[in-house]
Amino acid sequence: MDDIMIHDETTEDTGIHMMLARMSGDLPVTIGVIRNVKKTSYTQLYEDHMEEQMANGKYKCVDDLLNNGDTWEI
Repeated sequence: MDDIMIHDETTEDTGIHMMLARMSGDLPVTIGVIRNVKKTSYTQLYEDHMEEQMANGKYKCVDDLLNNGDTWEI
C-alpha cells in the first residue's frame, strides 16, 4: 500500500498527468481520471470574442464594410 501513488486530477501542473498517460508495457495500469481541469472552452472564448467585436466593432454588417471609404460606380 505504501507504493500506491494517489494524485489530484484537478491540479494545474501536468507533470504527473503526463507520466500517468505515458505509462505502458510492464508498468502498472493507470485507472481513473488522469486530468480534470476547469477551463473556458474554445467555443465559449470564440463566442465571447464575437459578441465583443459586434458590440464594439466599426462594421455592423457587410454593407457597412462595402460602403466604407472610397467607392465608385461602374
